[in-house]
Amino acid sequence: MQPTQRGASLFSLAIALGLVAVLAATAAPGFERITRQWAAARSASGLIAALHQARSAAVARAVPVVLCQTDVPGHCTTVGTPSGWQLFADNSPSSPPRLDWADELLQAHTLAPSIELRVTRTAVTYWPTARAASTASFIVCDRRNLASPRVVIVSQTGRPRLSQRLSDGSIPDCTGG
Repeated sequence: MQPTQRGASLFSLAIALGLVAVLAATAAPGFERITRQWAAARSASGLIAALHQARSAAVARAVPVVLCQTDVPGHCTTVGTPSGWQLFADNSPSSPPRLDWADELLQAHTLAPSIELRVTRTAVTYWPTARAASTASFIVCDRRNLASPRVVIVSQTGRPRLSQRLSDGSIPDCTGG
C-alpha cells in the first residue's frame, strides 16, 4: 500500500500567495479612498457637533461661545492652514476672539493629516440669545482629492448644515492652496 500525501505542495502554496498578492494590490487604492472619505466625513460630523454644542452652550451659560480655527492647541489663528478647531466659552470677549486665562476651553479637535479645513471666517461666535451667530462656511477637503469635499454652512441663526455645495450653489474647489 502506498502512503497518501497530505497537505499542500510548495507549488500550490506559491500560486495561492501570488493570488492573494494580486488581490491585495488591486484592493489597496480603493481602501485608501474609503479611509479618506471616512476621515472627511468624520471631520465634517465633528465640526457640526461642535457648532451645535457652541450654540446651546452660549444660551445655557449666558456668555458668548466661540469656535475658531487653530494651528496649535489653545491658540486661535487667522492665517495659514488650520490643523483643527477649538471651542471655548468667551468670558472676556475680544476681537479677534482668542482663548485667554478667563475663558473655558470646551472642546479641541485636531484634523487628520489627510484633511484640510478651508474657512470663510476664522471664528464663529455664538451669542447668548437664541438667534445670534456669525454666518460662515467651512470646507472639509482631502489633501489628495480622493474624497469629495464637504461643506458645513452656518446660517445667521447659528444652525449648521452639511452640503456638497457652497451657500451660493457653486461646487467647492479643493485643488491648490
